[in-house]
Order: sequence, then structure tokens, then C-alpha cells
Amino acid sequence: MDKNQQLYLVSVPYRDSTPEMTLAGLQAGFTNCKLHRFEIPSLVVGTLDSLMSLSDDLVKVNVSVENVVRKIERQFNDLVTTEHEVLRATNETPVETFLRQFTWDYARYRYQGRPLGDLVQQIQSTVGKADEELKKQAMVYNEKLQALAAVQRKKTINLNTSDFEDFLPATIVTKFDFLDTEYLKTMVLVVSSNAEAEFLRTYETFGEDIASYGAPDWGATFNPTNLGKDDGNFGPKFNRGSVKGSPVVPRSAVKIHTEGDVHLYAITILKGHYECGYFEGNDFVQGKFVSYVDPFKHVCRDKRFTCREFNFDPSKAGGLESQVEQAKWDVQQTLTTLVRWCRSHFGEVFSGWIHLKVITAFVESVLRYGLPAEVVTVFVEPSLRREKQVEDSMIRTIGRLRPELAVVAQEDDEEKDDSTDSLPFVCLKFGIAGASN
Repeated sequence: MDKNQQLYLVSVPYRDSTPEMTLAGLQAGFTNCKLHRFEIPSLVVGTLDSLMSLSDDLVKVNVSVENVVRKIERQFNDLVTTEHEVLRATNETPVETFLRQFTWDYARYRYQGRPLGDLVQQIQSTVGKADEELKKQAMVYNEKLQALAAVQRKKTINLNTSDFEDFLPATIVTKFDFLDTEYLKTMVLVVSSNAEAEFLRTYETFGEDIASYGAPDWGATFNPTNLGKDDGNFGPKFNRGSVKGSPVVPRSAVKIHTEGDVHLYAITILKGHYECGYFEGNDFVQGKFVSYVDPFKHVCRDKRFTCREFNFDPSKAGGLESQVEQAKWDVQQTLTTLVRWCRSHFGEVFSGWIHLKVITAFVESVLRYGLPAEVVTVFVEPSLRREKQVEDSMIRTIGRLRPELAVVAQEDDEEKDDSTDSLPFVCLKFGIAGASN
């Protein structure tokens, strides 16, 4: 059975005849088709108004339930790539077999004395819960996929943004002096191969107006009694910025890593300077520390070099591979859970959908043929994909068996177009999900 094939659930009255004779007549006339009888239990009819209202509701309910069936199938097919893996109906029964040997699930859908609306609501409730669970399961799976993608992006090293622990082993870090003292700090610069020669030639001059080298005259003219006075040589008016220079320690550049055509250099810079405190009258104004780090970063950015402060946690070094493996494991576990969920819930939802088809066929039969509800309901499985030919064969056969329906068909043909939705007998068309090719 091809899952893209058009299938039919057909109900035909057998008044003035027997179910067996009607079934035999259908089997003889339906060419290129296999027929399987659907036994419909003695469902509660109710009132005409309730049947008409339910008939309208069943159109929407059938669509919503089928959507969930298709959704579970799509989710399963997206996760499982092997051809022999297919979804099955209840009790691990292939969906083709389930349809060909359909029997009402008396244990689950107890119909005695229950209005048809209650049965429909029961199916809706079951399918609705399955739909909500599927959304939650799929959301968890997508979150795990996103987490894996994020870790894998980190594995793709970008010297401008990746954490140093992601690509520098602790053994490499210990080979170099990465300083962060009161006066000195190691900075890391990202340098492309094209700019490497220029960088090595000029890095000692980066930020020539950042560091302040001015100092009081401690030479022969120094007079201790003048310390702290506002004479421009000492005290608050003294200008340390009178002499400027680069904070880079000469010949401190060391290449520590290469990724493609991009290199990582460590250089040492002066961290900053202190401005001394002073007295204003009897009040002492605390001195302050002037940092060179941020101004140096700005200078590097202007020269199109990425400057980063070096922060390294040895306990995290080399942990990226284990993070990737953990994320992969999480994805696989979630995938297994979701696949198992699809397998276990598809049968329940699919069975509910087919039971809903049976209820619909019963309701439409009562509305079209009247009471008592003496009908033969068959599952029609065409052996070829010629929908128009199959339907013409059904119209001719049912017209011969039930001439009153042929009259209806003739009257309908005069007023309606060739739409197959206007067949003169109860006919529900559908395709199956989860079938093997």
C-alpha cells in the first residue's frame, strides 16, 4: 500500500437486501480495488439536530486530528533516516493491516449509551494531549541541538573572540611569562600574517602619548624642604605628563599561537602610574592610579589590531572536546526519547483518527439514508492511482445496487460540477500515514 494513495471509506444502505449480498455486489463492481468490511457497532443516534450539529463539527475535528497524525509522522521521519523504520498502529500492527482488519476498540471507546459527541470529545482530548506532549518533546530536542551548535561554534577557533582555554593548553601557557602585577600587565594582540611584519616593526611605539614619564628633579638642585609645595616641581601642580611615551615594554612581543593565517602575540605593557596625594590646607587629597590598559586597547583598535586582556583558567583548559561530547550525548539521548515517544503515541493517535472516520461515516449515513442505520461500510483500497476511474466505478456499481442513489446522482449532475465531493453516497477520502512503500 502506497502511503500517497487515495483511500476511501464507503457506506452503502442494504435495505431490502442483506449485508452479505450488498458486500458481494460491491466487490464484483469495484474494479481494480480491494474491499475490506468495517464493522460499525450500534452507536447512539441521538436527535436529528444533534447529528447535524455533530456533522458540522466533525469536519473541523477530522482536520485537526489528521494534522496531529501527520505532525507525528513528520517528526519521526525527520529523526529516523533508515527506510525499514516505520510507524505502526496499536499493538505494533502495520497501519495497512490495521485498516484491512479494522475492529472497533471496545475497551478504549465504550459506546453503549454514550452520545456520539462524548466519543468525539474523548478522541479530541487524547489527541490534544499527544499534540502538547509532542511540542514539549520537540522543544527540548531543539534546545539540545542549539546547545550542541553553540559548543561546536566555540570549537571553530576565532582568535578574536574564543576563550583562551578553548585553544591554549595549560602546558603552553606555563612556558611564557603572563604578568599581571602592580606595574606590569601582559596583553594579547591578534595579528594577521599580512600585518605581522609591520606589527613587529612598530609595536614598541604603540600609544606614544599614553604613558607619563615626567618626574621631579631629584638632582643636585633638589631641596627636601620644597616637597609638597605648589611650585610646579613638587606638589599638586607637578605635571607627570610633561614627558610622554609608549607603555609597551621593548622587545616583549612573543608569538604564542597561530590559527591559519592569524597569529596571537603576547606583549607586556606598563599598567599605569600613580599620582601622589597632596594637602589642601589641613586636608589630605588621596592620590589616584591612572591606568594605561584601556587607552592602549583604543590605540590597538585604531591600528586594526584586536587587543585582549589575558585571562586563563587552567581547570578549563582542554575542556571543549568534553563539552562537545557531552552535548552530542545529550542530543542523542533526547533524540532517542523523542523517537520512542513517536512510536508509542502514533498508534494511539492513528487509531483515534480512524475511529473518528467511522463515527463520521455513521453520522453521514444516518443523515443521508435515514433510520434504521442499515448500512455496509467498506474500506476501499484501489490498486492503481486513477482516482477518477475508481470513483466512476463506485458510482456505477452503487447505482446498480441502489437505483435510488443513481437517481440522486443524475439530479446532482444537472446542478453541480464534476467535483468528487458531491458523490451520491457516503464516501470519506483520505491518505494514510506511516505506511511502508
